[in-house]
Amino acid sequence: MASAIVKVTNVSQFVEEDKLRKLFAHLGEIKSLALKTSAHECTIEYVKPSDALLALQLDGEPFYDRALAVESLPAPLDEDQLARIARTARIDNVPASVTLEQLRQVFAQADGVRRMRLGNGTDETTGLGYAYVEFTSPEFQKRALAKLDGMAVEGERLKLSPSRIAISKGKAPRPPTDEPKSIQSPRPRAPSHDRRTRSRSRSRSRGHVRDRLRSPDAPPRRDDDSRRSGATRRRSRSPRSPAGGYEDDREYERSKRSRKF
Repeated sequence: MASAIVKVTNVSQFVEEDKLRKLFAHLGEIKSLALKTSAHECTIEYVKPSDALLALQLDGEPFYDRALAVESLPAPLDEDQLARIARTARIDNVPASVTLEQLRQVFAQADGVRRMRLGNGTDETTGLGYAYVEFTSPEFQKRALAKLDGMAVEGERLKLSPSRIAISKGKAPRPPTDEPKSIQSPRPRAPSHDRRTRSRSRSRSRGHVRDRLRSPDAPPRRDDDSRRSGATRRRSRSPRSPAGGYEDDREYERSKRSRKF
């Protein structure tokens, strides 16, 4: 659970409570504020934990003749958590080879065991681990401390003491399975073609699509007009042959006159 409480230290002796409240109220709604002028510190509780997180940005902020030091405080424990801590014990000097089931067999001699959990780490110097056991009541916890403290397990003597934390109520991790994971075969890659071949095929296909979209009554395309105009120009450049195969009109007229005579 996120904390909504921040602790402000290095507070100037000239700072009044309303001035400090006005400074931190810009970040969110304040539920309570307790200023200790003699200790140069202040405890502020916000309504929302997110506002308390924003208040950490004022760490090092100059205020009067000092720079404020802002830090987050842990959330207060509720009655249920305090009751669970009171009936929980910590087990030290647990050999690394000991399993949770073996510990349960050891604590079968005690009454009122509710749940147990192994720690995730070991001591760097001794290589021994730790565990936690929660009982149904503080009375059963005290009896187990007196009965099982110092019991030998695989050559090591367990050390039991009252716990300062409670065992988490989270779900236990799932055991690993031996079933192989399904591996999806990669898709076969299409054979690579020459870029020129692909570009030609694309241009041809696009040309066919444009021809299909054109209506039959549409005017001819520009390339058709240019071809026709080019052909016309080429025909106009070639000399027109006169009638009868004569080279020019003058020779044709002379031939007509000679025929009359």
